[in-house]
Amino acid sequence: MKLFYLIFVFLFILPIIVFSQEIETLPEPEELIKFHRSNMRDMFDKFGYPKNIIGGDDLGVLVEYQDYGFYVKDKIIRMVIFFETYDKPINGIKIGTTKTTLINTLGKPIRTSKNKTNTLTFVIYNVPGNRDAIYDFCIRNESDEIYKINIEDK
Repeated sequence: MKLFYLIFVFLFILPIIVFSQEIETLPEPEELIKFHRSNMRDMFDKFGYPKNIIGGDDLGVLVEYQDYGFYVKDKIIRMVIFFETYDKPINGIKIGTTKTTLINTLGKPIRTSKNKTNTLTFVIYNVPGNRDAIYDFCIRNESDEIYKINIEDK
């Protein structure tokens, strides 16, 4: 009888569990960057139901997926966000890269700024091929490492 249950589990129950797991492949950065200034309907068509939606502020509504997200305002994607867990290089730079390596790799930024509490530095570059967007490399000053990368309006 135990053998019957064991066979039943392996033949019927285990495949249901394995195949019901949703496997999300991490989109390439170029694919995500193309969504800057796109309609939110295109975002939902491409990436499906988000992990989280966080209510609005001046930037709009934050739509979070696994390792990336979008700020949407007036049904248009205003910002593409690569979170700390995104592990693919964006324009040759990975999250966790130091500010020095960033500047040595991409050259002189178009501008830099700091937040009010002087805990973050924002290093800004143009996005090649997109005259309406900039890269905003967000760096924690205590570690001098990039923790987030945004693609946003100029």
